[in-house]
Amino acid sequence: MSGHPSPSDLVDLGIVYDAQGLKGHIKVRPYSPDPVALLASKEAYLQGYEAGAKPTVYRVQSAKIHSGYVVMLLDGICDRDAALALKGWA
Repeated sequence: MSGHPSPSDLVDLGIVYDAQGLKGHIKVRPYSPDPVALLASKEAYLQGYEAGAKPTVYRVQSAKIHSGYVVMLLDGICDRDAALALKGWA
């Protein structure tokens, strides 16, 4: 048994709307008006929109509210291009 939940146990909290800045931050549009779960997350499971895509786990380095979005910095996402590659993932 792995330490990660199965995809059916995950709850979709928002969608990656865009990149924020040049250092790899992502801008997440939360589905909840009070995104406390996103702000408190230590890990983010992101899944592409292709059929059959499996979630990828990222460690959350930081998360904050900015203009109605949650801006997150994830391990392994080090520049704007990497952040833009996640656009549309949930």
